[in-house]
Amino acid sequence: MGILNLIALSYLSVISVVVFLHYFNRRTNLIYVSSLIPWQDIKTDVVTSRLFRINLLFLLQILIVILLSLFLARPYLSTDILVIHGRNKVVVVDTSASMQTLEEDGIRIDQAKEQIRKLIDDMKAEDKMMIISAYSSSEVVVGLTSNKELLQKGVDILKPTDTSSDLEGGVSLAFSYLDNMKNSQLFILTDMDIKNSGPRVAELDPKSFGFFKYGSSRDNVAITSLDTFQDIFHETDEAYITVKNYSKVRKRGTLRASIEGKQLMKSGLLINADEQKTFALRKLSIPGVLKVELDTDDALKADNVAYGIIKERKKLINILMVTNSAKLKGEFNKLESAFRQINITTISTDKYNIGLLNNYDMAIFHKFIPEKLPAVNSMFISPGLDTENQIVGQEWNSFLSPKGVAQPVKILDWDDAHPTMKYLTYLDNVKVFNGLFYAPPKDARILIHASGVISGDRFSNMPKGVSNNMPLAFSVNIETIRAVVIGMDMGMFDYDKSDDLPMLIMTLNIIQWLSPLGENLDNTVKSNNMINNQMLTGEMFSIKSEEDFAGLRMVSSDGKVVLVLDNRPLDIKNSLNLIGKPEKEIDIPLDKKLTEQTFLKYVAIKHAGVYIVKNGEREDKFVANFFDDSESGIGSVTTDSNAVSETGSFSQSSNNATLSTSTQEISELAMYILYLVPFFLFIEWLYSFLQKQTV
Repeated sequence: MGILNLIALSYLSVISVVVFLHYFNRRTNLIYVSSLIPWQDIKTDVVTSRLFRINLLFLLQILIVILLSLFLARPYLSTDILVIHGRNKVVVVDTSASMQTLEEDGIRIDQAKEQIRKLIDDMKAEDKMMIISAYSSSEVVVGLTSNKELLQKGVDILKPTDTSSDLEGGVSLAFSYLDNMKNSQLFILTDMDIKNSGPRVAELDPKSFGFFKYGSSRDNVAITSLDTFQDIFHETDEAYITVKNYSKVRKRGTLRASIEGKQLMKSGLLINADEQKTFALRKLSIPGVLKVELDTDDALKADNVAYGIIKERKKLINILMVTNSAKLKGEFNKLESAFRQINITTISTDKYNIGLLNNYDMAIFHKFIPEKLPAVNSMFISPGLDTENQIVGQEWNSFLSPKGVAQPVKILDWDDAHPTMKYLTYLDNVKVFNGLFYAPPKDARILIHASGVISGDRFSNMPKGVSNNMPLAFSVNIETIRAVVIGMDMGMFDYDKSDDLPMLIMTLNIIQWLSPLGENLDNTVKSNNMINNQMLTGEMFSIKSEEDFAGLRMVSSDGKVVLVLDNRPLDIKNSLNLIGKPEKEIDIPLDKKLTEQTFLKYVAIKHAGVYIVKNGEREDKFVANFFDDSESGIGSVTTDSNAVSETGSFSQSSNNATLSTSTQEISELAMYILYLVPFFLFIEWLYSFLQKQTV
């Protein structure tokens, strides 16, 4: 047992007031005697009391004062302390791109923010609140606090992102806190259905759950893709723009395209309801940032702009080939003669050292595994297999460790959706005399599946005999380096023969994929999921922190700092506070080099636009685009405020509804003490009444 409000015990001093009143309100009792002679020798203070006589009325009044003081002091039992401390409110607000949609009564995110402010205003003194932002990722905007001013500031900084929505992820983050809380409530504010919140909301008591849903408009037209094509085997570049009308009416607009401010296209747009159209930009000759804008009357503007990178063409793609095979060297010489954009330098395996790669755009290793990870995109042909078809070589990386040799090999199928496998037909008719099977890492993409008779197995899970559906070729990203591993000896094919034409096409595809046209971002800063300096919003930009460089910062096209890296711990901490501020207002010392100790390696790209990566004096650009069909389809979810979720019996509240929550049950001992006060007041009145009747 304990007391919540110790200060209230000071009210016990009122007892002195009761004593004072009774002292000065003493009665004189008359006693009739026959003679005063016996009293003359007795002192007055012996027969006259200085105090009043304690009666039942006095005791009742003292008891009432004690009860009222205890009520204000709020005594409690230890089992009730969590209830007494008030509600713990966790608010999950959807900040995905669709929350930017303009409705008749305002932008969806503004409606949600207004509701959060009402929840804050309704907080009692003992209540606490936490605010979580849910977009493609989730983050805590304001931790659990009872500070209303801090919570209001957190609401003010809430902004919608240009990303998809992972509402269930945000709710899961909320539950990670709710599981450790007592007397808690969960509030979800979104434009999605309650079923997107995840199954765990069904576990909640409806009195502890609030769901607010916003939005009804479907009036949207979006740019859903922008694809740029720069082929080393073609002299001109192309781009293709796709526009989709998500609304139920025909829409008009204007589509414009420009590179570095120079207009390339301006075209009127007339698109029917639910229609999709594609527009082509051909013979692009200016390098730079390609910007496509859609000017139309719709409710969501985030998907009306897209960006691409048109790289400056390189005159030559320099390739280093490491092989001891004269046959393979001869076949690649044919490619060099046929395509003037390719320059191939061939060296034997004993001449190779990793420093040579600094002068090349890609590398080809034939039956050879380098000691260290190559610093450029690489093609590995039969790595780990010697001239006698025996498994040899170093195993610095498990994905280059072959698991078995098969003779002969039959190609079963291939991934024609991958750039290295496009334009291929009749690949299954190619004769492969021997091949190496691998166990690719889980993040690899299998390019070719084949069957064969295993003769040189090294692992018990690959028994000798016929094996079907084994990976013969795959692609993988090793940190920021692309690699293609092929278990076939490409030196066994003749690129001049029609039967081996599929192998020629596949080789050209691989060279194209490993050597993107033009300059890429520096290997120290480019992202694994970036293709041709383009990525989608919501993805993570990754950093190779083990590389040394003199400092790095990433700046958005509007001059706001997105990422700052420096290796000194205090500077890193301070750098985090610079995110979102104008670059001209910061001064980052560049006299230190980044080391492996730097913990900040990733940054989420939340908004579409152009980003500049500054590494010392060098600057590189990449673009991020918002392409998401579900987010652009802003009104594809139901908007019935009385709808019942599939996940449980919780009612969805419309955007103008107020959450109905039950009044908190008071289980403190103080309430029971308070109930005694009227009873003793009645006893006091009854006692006084009876005394008057007696007199």
